[in-house]
Amino acid sequence: MKMKNKIKIFILTLTCLAIIPSLVFAFGEVAGPVVIHVPIGGSNTSTWGIFNGEAITTKLSAEGDAAKYISLPEKVSLEGNNKVYLVDVAARIPADYNLTQGTNITGTLYALAEGNPGQVQINLQVKKNVFILVEQPQVSNLESGQFGNLITGMFALKPGNIMSVIGLFMIIVVTFIYFTKNRREVNK
Repeated sequence: MKMKNKIKIFILTLTCLAIIPSLVFAFGEVAGPVVIHVPIGGSNTSTWGIFNGEAITTKLSAEGDAAKYISLPEKVSLEGNNKVYLVDVAARIPADYNLTQGTNITGTLYALAEGNPGQVQINLQVKKNVFILVEQPQVSNLESGQFGNLITGMFALKPGNIMSVIGLFMIIVVTFIYFTKNRREVNK
């Protein structure tokens, strides 16, 4: 194979790998569980990141033991373009909470994107574990009125990000093989 053909194939491969991530539209969420530290008789919030490739409205709900202590919006509208929307998840523990019930209250958050009604309706749902960590009230935190917000996950594990990493890895491997092979032919 001539050098010009190899260069054309290499450029075509790079172009395809660059285009693929932009074509992926998926309903997803930010990695990691939602963890909320709450003192007895207090409240705190955390965030849950969800995204979609197209603009949609999703229904939010909570289940499990944590559901009775959590409040979140019933619906949110996602803008699309895989832009992450941060949903505020608030938890309130009553002052009469009995610590013998446990200090780790677990549950599940759901985001449901309903498809258009018709012959076949496809509904998409994402699920997120939520943990409420009940703490003894501390005077310094209660006086300041702050417990801080926690943002769960550093970045979204979107299919586009994964494809970019795989593409970069493949480019490095192909380049390594190509130059290693050429060095062997030159050294002969």
